[in-house]
Amino acid sequence: MRNGALGALAFWVLVGASARAADPGVNTIQKVSVKGGTVEIIGTRKPSFTTFPMSDPPRFVIDISEAVFAGVPEDVSVPSGSRITAVKTATYGNDASAIARVVIGFDREAEPDVQATGNTLVVKVGSGSAPAVAARSMPPPPAPSPAQDRAAIDQTRALAAAAPTTVATKSTSDAAAAAALARAEAAKQEADRKAVEEARAALAEQQKQAELARQREAIATAEAERKARVVAEQERAAQERAARERQLAEAQARADSERKAQEVAAARVAAEQKKAADDTARAAAAQAEADRKAQQEAAARAARVEADR
Repeated sequence: MRNGALGALAFWVLVGASARAADPGVNTIQKVSVKGGTVEIIGTRKPSFTTFPMSDPPRFVIDISEAVFAGVPEDVSVPSGSRITAVKTATYGNDASAIARVVIGFDREAEPDVQATGNTLVVKVGSGSAPAVAARSMPPPPAPSPAQDRAAIDQTRALAAAAPTTVATKSTSDAAAAAALARAEAAKQEADRKAVEEARAALAEQQKQAELARQREAIATAEAERKARVVAEQERAAQERAARERQLAEAQARADSERKAQEVAAARVAAEQKKAADDTARAAAAQAEADRKAQQEAAARAARVEADR
């Protein structure tokens, strides 16, 4: 869960940083690479830039006006064996006031040669010494007001339009550049802080929506289970009702069959009784007839006997 939250936070920070390159009128710096003693800076438009050296440690600053970085790391990989010790990048401002800065560090004072070819800036490290600059570490100046910051950006843009390949060598330019760098760093830190806060808010909202979705899914699952139970109970009740009806039908059929069998048996008994009664009546009638004839014959014999006397 923690790794997922950190991943989401990093994603939103990257989204916030890349959103500054959405303006099609801005020069998008897509690649900064180091090859030996040469630094190549490739963008989507012809660069408008100013440069100035700094010391303690020795380094060379290139400010590209109306430009932002896209997919370029803050620390560019530097091969070993070169006079170049480090290459760092940073973007300040937004849209038309954006400045893409490349800072090149050296192992000793150097005088780079800067050439613009199409959309590419080529910075080559010379063998001579760089123009004299004040060899001191300059502490960060106090945070400027928005008006002072805007004035510094306007000054940088004016310098870029007037002399795109001029190397500033005066100590006053060095101080102004350091102040602008400090302000730009402060602006970058503020932008990063806001980006992190926005990312955290977005992550919290995402987690809230995920929790709501989980609750809705749980409710839907419970409702589906309830409906499934109701359907199963209805099916079971229907099956039990059908079984009872089938049992009643079978019992009724057996009762009807038994009743019919009883009726048949009763009819057979009645028929047998009637037949027996008829037989008895016929036998009684025959016996009576036989008795009557016997009586008549006896009376006739008696009459004959009486007549013979």
